[in-house]
Amino acid sequence: MVETNEQFAAHLSMYGAVAYDIPLTYGSSIVSFVASAIPRALWPSRPADIYEHYATAVNAMTDQGFTIHHATGWYLNFGLVGIVAGGSLFGWIWGTAFNRSRAPMGRSVAARLCERTAFFALTGAIPALLRTGPEGYKMMLL
Repeated sequence: MVETNEQFAAHLSMYGAVAYDIPLTYGSSIVSFVASAIPRALWPSRPADIYEHYATAVNAMTDQGFTIHHATGWYLNFGLVGIVAGGSLFGWIWGTAFNRSRAPMGRSVAARLCERTAFFALTGAIPALLRTGPEGYKMMLL
């Protein structure tokens, strides 16, 4: 049996954010999310994501990767309101995708196929999304 502490690692990021009293960024993930549409080759100094803010604040080792929990990313952006808003947004997106995947047959075959595929792709992306901040929604859009 293989054992790992990965299931705890992302959740510990919230403890790190609170214990180190990391300052909130008030929406930096939204700016980073929008800026990520521009390749780094064209904009080398584009805004960093919330992980960089977290890793710098807790003095994380630069040669080792860490993860932050989805709730931690929202917390570092908007505080406690961010946790509620981020969870609500995720729930709304998942619920909408689920409902649309079960939509009546009145739509075109292509639309029904896209709606069903989107729901399963989103559901499959949940583990990855939980290990990132709001920037993780980019993978759902793609």
